[in-house]
Amino acid sequence: MSMSNRSSIGTYIASYLKHARRDLRQTRNLRHWISDLQRLNARIQAPNPVSYPLHALSYYKQLLQKLQNDSGTVFRSLPAHVQGKQPDPQRVNIVLRHDVDAGEPQVVEAFCQIEKSLGLRSSVHILVDKKLYDPTRLIPLAGKLHAEGFDVGLHTQAWMQEDYRSAFHNELEQFEALFGFPARTFTQHGAWPRTDEDMARRRKFIQKIPQMIAETSLLGYNNRFEWVSEDSNVKGSPAAITEHFFQPNELCYIGGVALILTHDNHWQH
Repeated sequence: MSMSNRSSIGTYIASYLKHARRDLRQTRNLRHWISDLQRLNARIQAPNPVSYPLHALSYYKQLLQKLQNDSGTVFRSLPAHVQGKQPDPQRVNIVLRHDVDAGEPQVVEAFCQIEKSLGLRSSVHILVDKKLYDPTRLIPLAGKLHAEGFDVGLHTQAWMQEDYRSAFHNELEQFEALFGFPARTFTQHGAWPRTDEDMARRRKFIQKIPQMIAETSLLGYNNRFEWVSEDSNVKGSPAAITEHFFQPNELCYIGGVALILTHDNHWQH
């Protein structure tokens, strides 16, 4: 077993123990405990790759349809999550999020049209610092999605700046000036390559988030999830999506919140 696999197993076990401690404070039947242990075992199993980028959007639609047909699953919004609203304790709670890393409006719109056709809404987070793409090409789409009830928020790289506090506030101001409405939620762009100094600054940024949020119209920040199904990167390059991407309802513990996270540069329109 590789060092990375041992590390992943340790992370999964630690996550389960944390979840189990919360469950001990509630009334849980034997069936619940057995189900969560089965989910832990499923997490530990090495998943097979299913698709290599660029992925077909049909995979995403199939996943959402599967989750909608599962009575043990319920969708919830990212705004509800960041405000600390209680998830359904008897089901797996699913949050949908798209981080726009490449500024591809056609791909983002295609994701959201799939969701809209199923009666769902997601959160879409856009970079506005102009370092990776020109955000003005997303202005029409951002306004349309906002009007249709999608949560359109900020995807920030402010933590990469020495004066990250000023950079963060500047990005929020740029966002509202561009799109005509304030961001209610935000996410952090996982820039690559990054140095140890970058990561140290990111940790400081995270520590300061509650204080910075108090100075804005943001609803809050909560990037903690019991499970994340993501079209992941390996050192900044899109990687395969595996069987685990399609199993958030089977891998997230009951009563927990699972995130389905996509990036526009991983999918084909």
